[in-house]
Amino acid sequence: MKPILKIGAAALLLTACNTTPNSDINHNSKTKDQTSQHVNEAGDISTTLFENDFLQVKRVDVPVGHFVPMHSGHARVIYSLGDYTLEWTEEGQPTAIKHWSAGETHSHGDIAHQLTNIGDTAASYLIIERSKKPLPAQASGLVSAHKDVSQAEHEHNTPVFEDDKVRLVRVRLNPGESLPPHTGVLRAIYSLGDYQLAWTEADGSPKLRQWQSGDTHWHNLGQHSAKNTGDTVAEWLIIEPK
Repeated sequence: MKPILKIGAAALLLTACNTTPNSDINHNSKTKDQTSQHVNEAGDISTTLFENDFLQVKRVDVPVGHFVPMHSGHARVIYSLGDYTLEWTEEGQPTAIKHWSAGETHSHGDIAHQLTNIGDTAASYLIIERSKKPLPAQASGLVSAHKDVSQAEHEHNTPVFEDDKVRLVRVRLNPGESLPPHTGVLRAIYSLGDYQLAWTEADGSPKLRQWQSGDTHWHNLGQHSAKNTGDTVAEWLIIEPK
């Protein structure tokens, strides 16, 4: 029997429920470019993009032909960043060929498995893990009183995945389009491209913000609106802990 490597979440160190009135954005996050050097030197294929008391978000890039030996992990959600094909084996089960496309999302339980990238493209995806820590009471109250953009029906929103732990919604703004003022819940944001927004918070003063593909940051509770003031499509993934 092949040894099982236990891959767990790192210690959750950051506190994310700071409700600073003037800004609901926490910029203490990592981009893929900022962390890739360390990962490459370690010979690893995963990069921790964001981590706090409620969520951990990792990016995995499995090169063509790469084999990942039998290992187990916590319950998690997988968001595919591209199209790829894996040879997938769960402990005690026959090997299967799995095909995923960009934007597809699925969940995994805590089960040992191994995989090989047998396609002709790198297998790139996000691993999203929800910790056991409950959200603060004010966050639950806010959800019941107001609809965050991730829950509201809106032409710019595409629901991606939801279970009892997390909700994922993809938001897309063409140049010149806006999101109306709304109350935001606690959430992480993963940028799906390079874009520029005019970001207006409760004080009414707009601020120009720029994000690059792979940037990941946290939002605290707060009211805000957003307008795409750049010349590229603004697209991002909302990762909301429940």
